[in-house]
Amino acid sequence: MRKHRYCCVIPIFGAVMLFPQVLRGDGGNADPPKVVIQDRSDGCFHNHFTQTEYVLEGEVYVGEFAEFPKSYIDGLRDLLLSSREDSSDVLARVGVTTEKIERGKRRVNIYLRCTRLDRRIAEANAELGRTVSRHRGHSTNCFSRVGRTPDSTTVVSINIHLPGDPPIDMSSVLLTGAWMLPWTITSGGESWETYSLTVPKAIGVLADPKGPNAPSLDGTRYWADEFWNDSFVWGSTIGGRLNKEYSRGVSESLDGYEEAISKLIIECAEIGNISPAPRSLFFHLKASHQTIVDSAWWWNPLENGEPTCDWYDFLAMHEAFTNAAEPHGWLQDWKDSGPGRRVSAKVVGTKGFCESSMEYEIIPTWKAAGLAGEAEFQLTLYDDKGARATVFLGSKDPRALITHLEPYTRNHWLDSLSVGAPECLVVDRNGNHEKHRVVTLPKP
Repeated sequence: MRKHRYCCVIPIFGAVMLFPQVLRGDGGNADPPKVVIQDRSDGCFHNHFTQTEYVLEGEVYVGEFAEFPKSYIDGLRDLLLSSREDSSDVLARVGVTTEKIERGKRRVNIYLRCTRLDRRIAEANAELGRTVSRHRGHSTNCFSRVGRTPDSTTVVSINIHLPGDPPIDMSSVLLTGAWMLPWTITSGGESWETYSLTVPKAIGVLADPKGPNAPSLDGTRYWADEFWNDSFVWGSTIGGRLNKEYSRGVSESLDGYEEAISKLIIECAEIGNISPAPRSLFFHLKASHQTIVDSAWWWNPLENGEPTCDWYDFLAMHEAFTNAAEPHGWLQDWKDSGPGRRVSAKVVGTKGFCESSMEYEIIPTWKAAGLAGEAEFQLTLYDDKGARATVFLGSKDPRALITHLEPYTRNHWLDSLSVGAPECLVVDRNGNHEKHRVVTLPKP
């Protein structure tokens, strides 16, 4: 029977030792043979555990959502007992080959500035191979650092028990990763590791498809596609410089690049899951000439590894949020009143905001405060100590909405005010302002 539990933190290291009775089904000598799979993911904000069991009934192992002939389990036992693959050629086996590197570079249309990027990728690939070999035998090996989420607090494990003579126990404990390599197998008083790709795929058909690690048991898709855009690999495992070169090369291939760099300075370009937007080609941009909006963060969302917008799309947004901000003379007055003061726009694709609470907080607040149209552009005001205010503008109303404001010095009238939910501040173009108290829907 399949069992699901969502519970408090339970230590996972040594899970096989903590739950020997559960794994082996030692409820009595008369108990029928049982296959047990425990699938766990633990982190700061989640604890997800599933247990899947198959009980032998005649010549068939029967579970809640699937059945397997005894011959399949016997064949799986033979596979595990003979599986001793080491890490020596694991990169080639998962598909990281010279040919794939070349295809990967063409697929994302990187402008190679010379063979320097070719050489760095080759060097990085060689270093990745050395890392695998160097860390073989440790749960923190290379494969615990690739194909994983950036959340380093998440630790996952799968523990499996196969009945028979001798019984077999196998486990993988790591910081998440495609194929969940390596696997530790224990049977008949022996213990060894395997980097076999056949083993996790064979286990995958037995595991609960809704278990937290089910997608990681088949890493084919990750290594064929996602690996080439995995900022955690290119940024942490191999080096931030490669990620930046890679991202800058992609940015140069987008239509409108020459016009963009005539108006903007690209201070940062990287590919990754950069909160709060989806996986994107992310830019930190600075205006190359004096203007009311000094900088912008632009998330260019990726679809099948490709940017969905080009520079013309951003330049249109740049013109739109600049035109919306310029009539607000109080913004320039605030900038001039203290050191390090600047205004930054936030753009996701072709939307002028990145606030994740737009639907249930910002839009209702905008309407409740009596502003016309919709909030279209999000600006953040910074001083030398950090972010001070969040401002929203729209094309249908000449006023601004401030949803967050922290007091600091008294150089400007804005500095003496404090704003936070459920309060907001409505400001006209001359700086006349009025506080409102609004009630919005709770976050779903």
